[in-house]
Amino acid sequence: MLLQLVAPPGEPRPGICFTCRTWTDLEGECWNCCTNREVLGFDPLPINVVTLYRKPSSVRDWLTQYKGRATEEDPLEPSYKPLVEAMLGRFIIEHGDVLEERLGGFDSVQVVPSSMSHRSPPHPLDAVVDNLGLDRPRVQLLAVGTEELNWTQPSPNGYRIMSEFPPQRILLIDDVHTTGSRSNSAAYTLRNAGHQVAGILVIGRRVNPGYKAGVQEFWEQQVSLPYDWRSSPGLVRNQ
Repeated sequence: MLLQLVAPPGEPRPGICFTCRTWTDLEGECWNCCTNREVLGFDPLPINVVTLYRKPSSVRDWLTQYKGRATEEDPLEPSYKPLVEAMLGRFIIEHGDVLEERLGGFDSVQVVPSSMSHRSPPHPLDAVVDNLGLDRPRVQLLAVGTEELNWTQPSPNGYRIMSEFPPQRILLIDDVHTTGSRSNSAAYTLRNAGHQVAGILVIGRRVNPGYKAGVQEFWEQQVSLPYDWRSSPGLVRNQ
């Protein structure tokens, strides 16, 4: 598995959006993070990342097909679920204590719900998280809301609170991150309900090297770095 994983940038540097760990041609922040701020009205949350990935790649297939899609390209592949579980579990073993310290602690975890119409709750990642036996409960506070929500379109009404719960400090967990529209929309809804969002933990942060030459250079630079479980996964302090 080590040969498949790509380390996210570990320190801020020019040309990097350190909020979502990707290339940008803007000053310090990418277009997607700017859009999330404009639509949702708060600074997008920095993400903590296990690995970068691209399409096509084995990691992309694992993170897509362990849950399946309503397409022939991405059928459900149950054998990929243990691989996804292993990636998230290894990260928590190696970095769980550091993550909690950097985020100032958290009371519970919430998986970012799917916004795909063909997939009914629970999210397949819920079972992955449950199998890890975390010492913090997984809560189920969110459901799909009244406005359309997809990977390019954040919305204040993309999610709704489905159950009343005393105020919590919550860690959001997602399997993939492309633009942050879903995870930040989830954070918006939780905040409006009186909860605090400690941070976001993402298994795979997608990079599209074919978008621009700068992205290709960024990808090649990260791929050239050796991946080491004890140092490579990207951890950031929340804002």
